[in-house]
Amino acid sequence: MNMLSKECIKSTQIAYNVVCALWILSYHKFALKYFAPEDFSNNVIAQIIKILDYFNKENIVRIILMVLDNLKNDSNCLELMSLCDCA
Repeated sequence: MNMLSKECIKSTQIAYNVVCALWILSYHKFALKYFAPEDFSNNVIAQIIKILDYFNKENIVRIILMVLDNLKNDSNCLELMSLCDCA
């Protein structure tokens, strides 16, 4: 969360690397609980959407959309995306 909230805003390369790692994690079922926890304490999806607001580089937008595409099948993630005005 620290990388998502502070470091990703400073550099496009750091943002791309962090989101790329999240994209790989988004393929695994065990990681879904970290993307959308029940109490919404660590809101990874909201932080990813904030990164999308900061950068408009094609590769960052594409990788974020791929992360969100992987998460759309989980009901908790989809609800969180809806709350963040993403879906």
